[in-house]
Amino acid sequence: EVFGISGPDTGVAKLLSGTVQVALSDAASVGAAIAEQDAPLKIIAATFQKNPFTILSLADGADIATPEDLVGKKIGVQDSNASVFAAILNANGIDPADVDVVPVDFDPTPLMEGDVDGFMAYLTNEAITVENAGFDITNLPYAENGVPYVAETYTVTDQYLEENPELLKALLVAEIKGWTDTFTEPTDDTVSLITKYYDQAASENEEGLESVFGALDPAKTAQGLEAQADLISTEDTEANGLFTITDELQQQTIDSLAAAGWDLSVEDMFDTTLLAQI
Repeated sequence: EVFGISGPDTGVAKLLSGTVQVALSDAASVGAAIAEQDAPLKIIAATFQKNPFTILSLADGADIATPEDLVGKKIGVQDSNASVFAAILNANGIDPADVDVVPVDFDPTPLMEGDVDGFMAYLTNEAITVENAGFDITNLPYAENGVPYVAETYTVTDQYLEENPELLKALLVAEIKGWTDTFTEPTDDTVSLITKYYDQAASENEEGLESVFGALDPAKTAQGLEAQADLISTEDTEANGLFTITDELQQQTIDSLAAAGWDLSVEDMFDTTLLAQI
């Protein structure tokens, strides 16, 4: 039985404290922890083969289309995404002092109301929300601007990986089967399942997930699945299986983090032994 603990955070602290055994995170957050804290962590698989992060802005507002457009702007960044935002600045030689970072949560209302010029977002989530609200948007995708790393990574501690390989393989197989269904089953069926189980979890959660993240919109959920498909299913995963992180993509991730200021090796960060066995 698997229990999900909601964020919003990178999952790194929860992994290191033993609160969780597996965290869905991102390469920058994990890489920063390994490089700066010598954290004993490994990425064992990745849902997103392409970086889903973007700096979202309004086309008739700041219209942030290049990294240089960030200079002098007020950018809303979630606390859990601070290291990810630092990565795009460092990779493009932008002094953090030249950007006004404003703490926000994951609701893009501050962008729509003009309180910030840009907003740290997912291409598969907040970008859709703002566009659906009737705004013309501009995206500055991380993947196309110096930080093309994997994300929604399955991350574990070295100790848990060594002691529980069969449990982790079972989890990955179940997750891969689930994502396979999203590409092979009718979208309406997938959306119905997501809505059903999310609503069930929300009603059982003491904090009330709906009060934190808002109720799921089936139409937006379908749009999100479509956007995720381009990040999850690639030529590499079609050849080698979902969640695959090829040697080339591992190195590309390491290179993008080096450009952001974190010097790591592939071996420091990745262990795809279980995926190879699966």
